[in-house]
Amino acid sequence: MGGCAGTDRSAGNEVDVAPGAGASRGGGTAEADGGTAEAGGGTAEAGGAPVRVRVFADESLRAALTEVEKGYEAFNPNVEVVLTYGRGGETARRIADGEKADLLISDEPSGTAAVSGKPERIGRLSVLDLDPAGGPADEFATFLREGEGKRILIDSGLLRP
Repeated sequence: MGGCAGTDRSAGNEVDVAPGAGASRGGGTAEADGGTAEAGGGTAEAGGAPVRVRVFADESLRAALTEVEKGYEAFNPNVEVVLTYGRGGETARRIADGEKADLLISDEPSGTAAVSGKPERIGRLSVLDLDPAGGPADEFATFLREGEGKRILIDSGLLRP
């Protein structure tokens, strides 16, 4: 979670999370206190508030995406990746019902069907960028597609070399 204190909302329960405690575990949304900043390229404007990228993903991707999150935040210290997990098409339905997300990642071919847009295929993953303005969401998708993020996905077995 980028070392920020925050709240882990797991299965409807809110639990305060100490800095560095890895709040993306436990079945829900991990969100840090603080706000968002308008920025691109992994940098925040004056004031130091992190740029937040909200990623909804299938529960089956938890282990791999937790490692991708750590790697991405190491390369982009002013960006906080907030991972929210659900089973099957649940994450897409939540977005269709109005929850805010920047990216939707599914390992099921129809996992993004409830949300309009054309997903990009990265190996067996469907990645749907929901932020038309680009910025950190695009950069996170690029990280999955190339370099260190791609290596993490290969090591996890989600992508082939």
